[in-house]
Amino acid sequence: MQNKKLTRWILTIFAVMLSFSAATLTVFAEEAEEAAEVVDASSKFYMTPWALLPPVIAIVLALITKEVYTSLFVGIVVGALLYENFDFEGTLTHAFNDGIVASLADPSHVGILVFLVILGIMVALMNKAGGSAAFGRWASEHMKSRAGAQLATVALGVLIFIDDYFNCLTVGSVMRPVS
Repeated sequence: MQNKKLTRWILTIFAVMLSFSAATLTVFAEEAEEAAEVVDASSKFYMTPWALLPPVIAIVLALITKEVYTSLFVGIVVGALLYENFDFEGTLTHAFNDGIVASLADPSHVGILVFLVILGIMVALMNKAGGSAAFGRWASEHMKSRAGAQLATVALGVLIFIDDYFNCLTVGSVMRPVS
């Protein structure tokens, strides 16, 4: 009986998500058709299923290797290869000059990057100083159930929401010993 209810809930959620994604894909397809009329794409991979290959490669590599930056870089290179129709010189030019250098030349991107590096340094210092371990010891004495640990995780996530990346870094490292 319990399994049937769970299965029904999962199927209902899946059906709702599928209907939303179908509606979203319809809207995106109409916008893509309008954009295709405006943009003259020189890549033969433009608006084909092959265009999904770079993000899929980046996500799979990140999950396998646990190295996000390397995986993203490989995804960027694969995307540049597809964009330049596997022309090596064009790939290097597009990936570095039009991609990395152009992004780092934008002051707002550099500001965000510096901000995130400073937040990461703060989290690393907090871990090295023993703040996470001390909170874990305190929480293990005061929280006796799984629900209490999950509630504390949610509360801490809401409490220290400065930035989405900072929230994940901090709450994850602080609540790891507890949960």
